[in-house]
Amino acid sequence: MDGFLFVDEYRLIARDWFRTSIRLSSPEAIMAVTIVGGSTVILWLFDSLGEPRLILRPHYSALAVGAALLTNAIAEEVIWRGVIVHELQRAGFTTVMTILVQGSSFGLAHWGGYPFGTVGVALATLFGIMVGVLRLRMQSLVPAIGVHLAVDFAIYKILF
Repeated sequence: MDGFLFVDEYRLIARDWFRTSIRLSSPEAIMAVTIVGGSTVILWLFDSLGEPRLILRPHYSALAVGAALLTNAIAEEVIWRGVIVHELQRAGFTTVMTILVQGSSFGLAHWGGYPFGTVGVALATLFGIMVGVLRLRMQSLVPAIGVHLAVDFAIYKILF
């Protein structure tokens, strides 16, 4: 029975996570642009230093790539900036600890991503922390999903 209560609780919470009636004030807009722009520049520089590229599969359509990028951004934001942030706050973690823990776990989950290894973990951790701050300031996952989608698209364009 507790499992059903758990699902019902998240059904109610998810309405707040995906609220779109948000106001993008100047600090949040600057934060979002800085995250996307900074991430893109760092990844481009890393790529230009000779990191091996993945093999492009030319048969992937733009629609399939777009769907994959959107699905990834939504799934990761719901998990890290949604469920994990909510549970850490509910457990009594401070805002700073919540941001650091969710960001660190996000980074560790990207060990095999791009860039690979410890550099990738460090960059993904920093990204997770910045997007965590954005999510809490905006009180919605929508801006976080948008930023995540833009950075994933930049990674895709750099690699392919």
